[in-house]
Amino acid sequence: MEGVGGKLFLFKDSLLFKSHKYNIQRHSLSIPISEIKSYDIYKLFGVFPLGFKVNTLNSKEIFIVDKPKEWIHALQASTKLGFLV
Repeated sequence: MEGVGGKLFLFKDSLLFKSHKYNIQRHSLSIPISEIKSYDIYKLFGVFPLGFKVNTLNSKEIFIVDKPKEWIHALQASTKLGFLV
C-alpha cells in the first residue's frame, strides 16, 4: 500500500480526497456521508494518533491528517454517528 498525498475536504454530504498533481497515483475519492458506517482515530502501532479511519459497507480508508480529533468531531457533526467513536 502506498501513501498518496493530497487534500481532504468535508462537505455536508460527502468526504472528498483529491491527490496532489505530483503523485504517481493521481486520483480522487468521494465518500457520501450516508455511506459512512463508522470512523475512529487511526493510531500507528496502536499508540501514535496519525489520522482517522473511515469504514463504509464496501471499503476501509485511512487518512493521515493533522489534528485528527478535530476531523472526528466534524464527522460526528456531519454523520450524527457520534456514538461510534
